[in-house]
Amino acid sequence: MRSGSFDEPQLLDGSITLWAKDLDAIENSLASVQAKLAQTKFSMKRANANFLEVTCPYGNTLILKQ
Repeated sequence: MRSGSFDEPQLLDGSITLWAKDLDAIENSLASVQAKLAQTKFSMKRANANFLEVTCPYGNTLILKQ
C-alpha cells in the first residue's frame, strides 16, 4: 500500500532496468532537456557504449542497457 499523499513523488528503493535499441538517441534527447531540469534530481551518466544511468527528476534511478 502506498503511503503519503498523491501529491508526493513515489520513490523506489533500488533501480529500474530497461533495454533500449539506441542509447545514443536517448542520451541526445535527455541532453536537450538537461538544463531545464537543473533544479531537480535529474542526472545521467554514460558508463560505456551499452549502459546509461539516468536519475529522474524525482530521484528514481533508471538503468538503460543496449
